Amino acid sequence: MKKVILIHGFKRSGKDTIADLIVDIAKEKGLKAEKVALADALKEILCDTLEITKNELDAIKEQDIELKYAYDENEVKKVMPGRSLLKNFGQSMKKVLGETIWSDIILYRIFLSDADYFIVPDVRFYKEEFEYLKNGLARDFGDVITIKVKGGQQDKGFEKEFPDNEFDIVLDNTDKNPKQLLKFKKILEKVIE
Repeated sequence: MKKVILIHGFKRSGKDTIADLIVDIAKEKGLKAEKVALADALKEILCDTLEITKNELDAIKEQDIELKYAYDENEVKKVMPGRSLLKNFGQSMKKVLGETIWSDIILYRIFLSDADYFIVPDVRFYKEEFEYLKNGLARDFGDVITIKVKGGQQDKGFEKEFPDNEFDIVLDNTDKNPKQLLKFKKILEKVIE
């Protein structure tokens, strides 16, 4: 039976590191694990639209973007953080296609996947991601494991912290001590079977 792991935490908390650790543990145990982020489809659309690579998009995300265009014979110039472009695009797509568009794409990808474990490392919104995915996956696949990674930086106005009691596992990565990974690995090895 397929198992799905949903990971929540602020940016830079170590969500992807934990997801990669789970993939490694699964491989060590002869299991297939696949990591697919909610943001992957959004990034694919933007890369196709802007005709850039994923690496170029990741670089843009970390810097300011300057947009120039002519309007009524005037040149207009706007500057915005690259990360804001991704967030605004994602939110706009939700307005047009529905609040659960990114979660629905993940559900579809999980359905098509032949992996034993499917890891979603970027669950940020409670209702349209965490609750929607958790309930839908439990209904369709049965086994859903939820992990909260503490630490990182809250993106105010965008990310909200979910209560610890909503999760099967809570990993405290606030001090980002490399020795923590060994502790986390031991905890996760008990879950990946």
